[in-house]
Amino acid sequence: MHSLARGPWKDICFSSARGRLPIWPLVIVGMLCLGWLAVAAWAEPSGSSAAADSLIVPDCRVLFTERRTLASERSGVVSLVVDEGQSVESGDIVFQLDDRAPRAALAVAEARAASDVSVRSAEKAAELARAEYDIRVLANRNSPAGSSVFPASEILRRQLAAEAAELEVESARQKLNVLERERDQAQAELAGYTRKSPMAGQVARVYRDAGETVQQSEPLLEVVNTGEVRIEGFVPVEQVFHLRVGQRVTIRLDFPNADLPVEHETFTGTLGFVDSSVQPISRSVRVWAEVENRDDILRDGLTAVMTIDTGNSPAGGPVRFESQAGESRDR
Repeated sequence: MHSLARGPWKDICFSSARGRLPIWPLVIVGMLCLGWLAVAAWAEPSGSSAAADSLIVPDCRVLFTERRTLASERSGVVSLVVDEGQSVESGDIVFQLDDRAPRAALAVAEARAASDVSVRSAEKAAELARAEYDIRVLANRNSPAGSSVFPASEILRRQLAAEAAELEVESARQKLNVLERERDQAQAELAGYTRKSPMAGQVARVYRDAGETVQQSEPLLEVVNTGEVRIEGFVPVEQVFHLRVGQRVTIRLDFPNADLPVEHETFTGTLGFVDSSVQPISRSVRVWAEVENRDDILRDGLTAVMTIDTGNSPAGGPVRFESQAGESRDR
């Protein structure tokens, strides 16, 4: 104890003659606290903190994945087309060509297919021919032995006539079937003059106005589904092993040269894709998530920051890595 009282420790461990309180007990307590904190930090798992349970992916891009370019199935003159920016539902008519000629052709085909007079006429003729044959056969059967009312040639002629009449019935039915197929063909031709939206969304582009002429397979307009969007980014390959398809993500828009209120809006979704290929130069892996576009705030081409909740692994779900070719395999 006297050795501690010598040198620089004397001022730390003991009070002076002025009556100050000793501070060496406080020094010992502080050293113990620092040691306890060091042990706790060393023993704490690396993924236990909130920061370690999330992965921030900057410079992500907003993409509209459901985008359809509708082309004309027929050549003709545009008679109706929706406006750019108009919202449409699946099945709504978005453009139509002048269809007066195919509509008239359909009316003729329907009239022909609706009449079965030829079939009923052939059936009656077949009944008559069969009755005439049966009458002659029965008359010969009831005649006295050794005599015939009708010669064998007459019986054969009536038999062949009855069989021919039955074939005429089949022919009439076949012709009616052809007329019905022609009606269906005319309906399909007429349907090609009208295009309906294959999905709900917004008309993003209109390439032809009413009154203009279009050729077959020429694009007329573009429909985009703005309700579901994809956020695509790249993750360092060292971090990809923490990712699982189905993990929750949070999206915020990022405008590097501005501070806008919309940057404080958050959008939630799920991680939908982890590429199995590594970019050779950047040593990163492409990922994307699907989020709901609330109030149509997100726009194609904007930049966003994606935060992946790596601590949220889908329960019971396999790890699914997908290649650029679209193939997937479970692990």
